[in-house]
Amino acid sequence: MELCGGTHVSNTSEIRGFKIISEQGIASGIRRIEAVAGEAFIEYIIARDNYMKQICSTLKVCFLLVSLLNKKSTRLLPSYFS
Repeated sequence: MELCGGTHVSNTSEIRGFKIISEQGIASGIRRIEAVAGEAFIEYIIARDNYMKQICSTLKVCFLLVSLLNKKSTRLLPSYFS
């Protein structure tokens, strides 16, 4: 597999965080992956957390509890579907 983002860096540490936002098939055997990296990654995570906090407040549930449950369910999903 080859991943080309169109940007070259001297060291991968310059990328900092990396989050795949979406992926789709664009042709036979070819996938398009959209992601954020670097400062855009940090802004994405902050915005996502703020959105989750708003939802939790509206539903009157604890943000930290929802975050922990999400992490646990993410780890359990692969074993659930195998």
